This record gives sequence, structure tokens and C-alpha cells, in this order.
Amino acid sequence: MLQYLAYTVIGAGITAYTYYVTRSVNTKPAMYLFFLIGFSLTVYGAYRFMRSIIFNASADAQNDKAEDDTVIRCSNCGVKHYTTSNYCHKCGTKL
Repeated sequence: MLQYLAYTVIGAGITAYTYYVTRSVNTKPAMYLFFLIGFSLTVYGAYRFMRSIIFNASADAQNDKAEDDTVIRCSNCGVKHYTTSNYCHKCGTKL
């Protein structure tokens, strides 16, 4: 999640710098390319950051509920197993 925030910050920095340079100096076409790269990084980072916040919260809640139905613990060692397991994978106790 932090890598998307880094994309946003780096992209905004590139965008701001190239915008400043193109306004103060006689511009070259290559600077527009850097501006587009920076803007693209900013948009991509912001989109992925927001998407990770929204979907991770709902996915965590669903995973917790699904895990309760499909996972059992070994009575001897406490290791998690699927309900289809007959024996503990760690200690061999019958589940």
C-alpha cells in the first residue's frame, strides 16, 4: 500500500518540477513527456492507493468470516487446518 503512495508523491514531484521548468525556460518537447510520465504516476498511485484502502477493508472482513467456516485447529498443537483434513500436518493427531 505504501508503494502506491510513493508513486503518487514521486509523480506529483515530477509533474510539479516539469511544470515549473516549462513555464520558466524555453520548453523542449521532451519536457512534455516527463510531465505526462509524472502525471500518469500521480494518477496511477492515487487510484491504486484508494483502491487498496477500499477493497482491503471489505476483503479482510470477508476473509475472517470465511476462515471461521473452513478452518479448524488441532486440539494438540493448535495449527490451523481445512475442515477436509483428517490428521494434523504438524503433529499427526486425528482431527
